[in-house]
Amino acid sequence: MKSKYIVFYFTFCFLIFLINHTFFKPFPFFKVNYYKQAELFNSNPKNNLEFYSLPMSNLFGKLPIGLEEQISLYENASLIDKIELSTKITRSIQENSLGNIIKDYNQIMKNDTEYWEICSEAAKIFVFLMSKLGETARVIWVNGHTITEVWNDNQWIFVDPSSNTLAKDKFTKRNISFTELIVSYPDIEFSTIDYKKSELWDYRDDAEKLHNILKNINIIFIMNNKEIFSFHKNHEKIKRVFSSMFFNNNFKAKQFIGFNKATKIGNLGLYMFRLL
Repeated sequence: MKSKYIVFYFTFCFLIFLINHTFFKPFPFFKVNYYKQAELFNSNPKNNLEFYSLPMSNLFGKLPIGLEEQISLYENASLIDKIELSTKITRSIQENSLGNIIKDYNQIMKNDTEYWEICSEAAKIFVFLMSKLGETARVIWVNGHTITEVWNDNQWIFVDPSSNTLAKDKFTKRNISFTELIVSYPDIEFSTIDYKKSELWDYRDDAEKLHNILKNINIIFIMNNKEIFSFHKNHEKIKRVFSSMFFNNNFKAKQFIGFNKATKIGNLGLYMFRLL
């Protein structure tokens, strides 16, 4: 009789473990394509516009009063000026975010205290704004942090709205991609985007925080831009379980695994194998 209770107890614990990992971990069951070559992971977004496009309908209707005009003034600005503007707006919104609610697409530009000030939210706001300015950007999730990249007509370049930084090659001084940053680290340097001081994390005040993240990265993960605003919702996670079971060319996520510490995440078979 006791053995039945023991079996029941361990079965119950295992089910709780599975539910926790299935519904509360950030990245299980994504349909993932893995890249060992950085040039493929960083390929021209024009080769896959569907992956990088956002739902652009009625974007102006989602902008706060006064911001529409401000953004329209930057339509013909340089990419760096657009990055600076988007970073400033992102940080001004995040500075007022004192709660713990994660935004969806329709809430992304709301400047209310109930929302959450975390790096993944900053990245989503920034990508939204860059898209509104006519540029292509993407969110990159790593273990312990979330950053963004912007396409500059030649390559992706690292932009971190949360730490207020761009990354440059230490010797050539050119802006570099996140994969270049990881491969070249520590022979890189950071430059400030917005020189205005705020209450938010700033690389100038706490450089060690970003360097500790970079030293320990084993995940470089991007998802379809249409997914970034809803991937945390449980009903979306259930849909991904089924999506990750079928292998075709319509991948919803990409992961760069071309460096020594890389750990694969995502697809159902791989995930369950690691779990068990």
